[in-house]
Amino acid sequence: SYASLPAPNTKAVVGPTGGMPKRETSLSEFVRDYLDRHGTAYVAELYRAYGRYCVDNDYPRTSYDSVRGTIWTLKDLGLIEESHTEEVGSGNIEPRRYYRLAPGALDADWSDPRGQRYGR
Repeated sequence: SYASLPAPNTKAVVGPTGGMPKRETSLSEFVRDYLDRHGTAYVAELYRAYGRYCVDNDYPRTSYDSVRGTIWTLKDLGLIEESHTEEVGSGNIEPRRYYRLAPGALDADWSDPRGQRYGR
């Protein structure tokens, strides 16, 4: 239908099944590239940076939970690791967890970590 077409003048291409526009860089590849450039990052930082990437490229934004789930999957696959924690505020707030690329991660396939983890 007309509503499922990407907006004019976008870099999005329709995925193989038609639905959502396919991003040129997946969320997991964005995380890889961001950590490669910046060294470390925490989930909310990655969420904000990926949100800017989506807006700049006319892609639909993704949810915080999707970013958090992707980070968990990448950590589970050994592609990223926790580098350190930082206390934020006071009270019952969990320490902020920072992540970095795991050794050898740049040589790995980052295109479909959920497919690697759960099989597709």
